[in-house]
Amino acid sequence: MQTDPVGYGYVYCGNNPLGYVDPSGLLRISFYDGSDEGWSRGANGDQFKEVADDEYFDIKVNMRPPDHLNMTETEWIIAVLDAIVNYLGYEVTDVYFFDHGIVDDPSNPSDVVGLEFGDEHLFWNPEGEEKGLEGFMKKLQNVTPQGSTLHFRHCYAGADEDKLKSLVEWSHRRVTGSTGEIYYGNLPKVYRPNWEPFFGEDGPDYYPFNINPFTKEASKYVQATPVFEEGEIIAVTVSDYVAPVGTHRFTY
Repeated sequence: MQTDPVGYGYVYCGNNPLGYVDPSGLLRISFYDGSDEGWSRGANGDQFKEVADDEYFDIKVNMRPPDHLNMTETEWIIAVLDAIVNYLGYEVTDVYFFDHGIVDDPSNPSDVVGLEFGDEHLFWNPEGEEKGLEGFMKKLQNVTPQGSTLHFRHCYAGADEDKLKSLVEWSHRRVTGSTGEIYYGNLPKVYRPNWEPFFGEDGPDYYPFNINPFTKEASKYVQATPVFEEGEIIAVTVSDYVAPVGTHRFTY
């Protein structure tokens, strides 16, 4: 077997790259911000790690790169995916990102302007495409198989339909996001009778708020899907997304 192309001893797959193949031959990968300090309404690194460290995922990676590699978070993400997909040849079906959404106006957080990836803040409209989400999404196109899905579990990542569509147009991949805040952690006990028939006593680790406290509308997951003709995107459709039934901790 060849040397790890990232140069870090395959630490991102438990130092055992051959042992991370799902019985179906397909892989699901989660990237989480393990060092986020959190804030009053936001999750922290421990919570991001908790939801990412689920048996639903075949590989779980802290998006904060090892110090000695001198990489940014997005450079590390691209390098890991490049190693797994292009060098090891694994078929990755789903890539998840757990971090915060970025808003300019706290009174209207659904007007999301960017997404955090560790200490990197990437915006929809930066000065120069390479500095923002456009550049990152175009790089993701080169390290994810066509037909795979990118899941952004940042608050409000799916609130603006046009912005969600732009992620698809840049990456040529299906994209999912939440129209509202994402709650990381179990709901208070008073709500447990509603979920126990579906999830058991523990409940899901994360999910969209049932009601967006700002728009008063029900929050949900949405998906934007590219429509191709002769290799070119001719349209992007947007519809509700139902999270797959992987484990009781992950299904909501």
